Amino acid sequence: MRGIRLSAIVVFSISACSTAWAQAAPSAAACDPYKDYSCLDTSLGDGVVDRFFNYYRLEWGEDAAPSDPNAPHSRRDGWPATPETSPPMPYAEYPTGALTSIGVTRPNGADSPLMAAIANTGFGKWLADNNTQIYGWVDPGFNFSTNSNKFGNAPIAYTVNPNVGQLDQAVLYIDRWPDTVQTDHFDWGFRLSAIYGQNYRYTNAYGIASWQFNHKNNWEGYDFPMMYVDLWFPKMFEGLEVRVGRYISIPDIEAQLAPNNILYTHSLSYGYDNYTNEGVVASWQLTKNVMLQTGLVDGTETPPGTTTRECPISMCSPARTPQGLGQALIRFIPTHESRQIPAINLQAFYACVMGATTAAPFSIPAWTGSMAVSGATTTCNGTASRSITNSTSIGMWTSNPTGCRKTTCRT
Repeated sequence: MRGIRLSAIVVFSISACSTAWAQAAPSAAACDPYKDYSCLDTSLGDGVVDRFFNYYRLEWGEDAAPSDPNAPHSRRDGWPATPETSPPMPYAEYPTGALTSIGVTRPNGADSPLMAAIANTGFGKWLADNNTQIYGWVDPGFNFSTNSNKFGNAPIAYTVNPNVGQLDQAVLYIDRWPDTVQTDHFDWGFRLSAIYGQNYRYTNAYGIASWQFNHKNNWEGYDFPMMYVDLWFPKMFEGLEVRVGRYISIPDIEAQLAPNNILYTHSLSYGYDNYTNEGVVASWQLTKNVMLQTGLVDGTETPPGTTTRECPISMCSPARTPQGLGQALIRFIPTHESRQIPAINLQAFYACVMGATTAAPFSIPAWTGSMAVSGATTTCNGTASRSITNSTSIGMWTSNPTGCRKTTCRT
């Protein structure tokens, strides 16, 4: 499926960019930035649009962008070697979660055609001087299925509707990465992200533009899955990073955002996992091989202070109760070198300490109804209608824990 999807993107790109690439051919032929990095800027041209498409052209068929021989080292001296290669993996460093990778992150490290395009403008120079980047992607997809019913691919998530093409996600990042390679001064970073498309249904958190899903059940919508600040304290052990805000949930190898996911599709369990969290997570790099993560997070999919009767389920917390649920997370992670040994396959140890507010008693879901939403109906005020689930995904079950409503009725 991924191969078909990429082919569609390639065809679109060629038709849209052929004129700009044809104009840039002479300069590109005269200079190869992979052999002489000093001519990179010249090879891209002058106009923003030309530079944008020429940067794409430059990297086609290459494993990575041209490297600047004068750039500072991107890895701390004595740090374990990169455990993965990209390609074929979507990442080089193993994704720990709620963390900008320690010891291997420099500012302005994103390979961004947009930043290359605006590099010679006043705005682009200002962003670069302040170690701030703007980048993103557009990610459409489609699937073929022998099922023809709405939600017929369930329990598969994301591509839940059979035989449709859809805008999975259009994503924009504005971020600043802290310099975690250096160990001599405090640094900081942040990320603001926005997503539009069908995949917003899998980042939805009650109280953050959630009316689109929880009240309207819109097929496409927008969300802000990451809004956080990172604080870097290099003198604490091998480094301490503190993240405050909303971020993608920690305990997973999968991700909603396309460049971070291994495949186009997702595992069945990922459709029921928690997607985003809000809170504070401290990542302590005790040694170059061992990290300890501690934190206080809100549970899952509902920001602190939000009064709601939605009941999403997390792998480390019981169902959400009306006033929210506190969750303390302690996580030990063998890092870097130990991850290179497939036989170990040990990702983390989890210890979840949970507690509810006085107005929100503990409750464990009592699962009722059918696992398939197609054809499932209930009655609201004497009118038969399809039931909408209390989960933050497509809604594939009905839960009835203490203090939560059983269904949401739609006419």
